[in-house]
Amino acid sequence: KVGTAAARDALPLAELETFFILRAENDADRWGGQVGLPGGRQDPEETDIETAAREVYEEVGLCVPGLSPSAFPGLDTSAFEYVGRIHDRGILRGASGLVVCAFVFMQTAPLTPPLTLDDEEVAACGWC
Repeated sequence: KVGTAAARDALPLAELETFFILRAENDADRWGGQVGLPGGRQDPEETDIETAAREVYEEVGLCVPGLSPSAFPGLDTSAFEYVGRIHDRGILRGASGLVVCAFVFMQTAPLTPPLTLDDEEVAACGWC
């Protein structure tokens, strides 16, 4: 979480934090009860980054760049900056194949915007 471009450039890597969630216990979710990152299934009309941004918004209420303006008009994504994409990783093979796409965003606002957790998906969250 960094407030300005100058601060980001000067910030030691040891001071960077990552936002994690604790998935809610749910028998229908193979990852229920585990620590992870916001995420979920891609809707047919979405790009990968739109899916990631939508899932972050739905699960914890943060507005990150990539939210579809037509699906989420008027939301302010200025508290975060898109940094890049980490290499995709296939984690399930066969008919139930699953590819994890990870995107990195940096908070540019001095304070984290208020969180709104979807309690059916997220039991807790925080920066580490």
